[in-house]
Amino acid sequence: MSIERFLFQVDRMKALYGYTDSENFTVYLLNLPASIGKCSKTKQTIILLATTL
Repeated sequence: MSIERFLFQVDRMKALYGYTDSENFTVYLLNLPASIGKCSKTKQTIILLATTL
C-alpha cells in the first residue's frame, strides 16, 4: 500500500469512526489487523503516522 493510499485510508477511518482525539486513534491504529502490517517497516510507518496525527 502506498503512503498516499494509507493516508487516504487514515482520513477515511477517522471520519468513519468520528475520531478527533489522536491518542485514541493511535490506539485504534495499533490494533489494526496484522494483514495491514505484515512487515515491521509497515508497522513502524503506521506507528509513526499515528503518533503524528
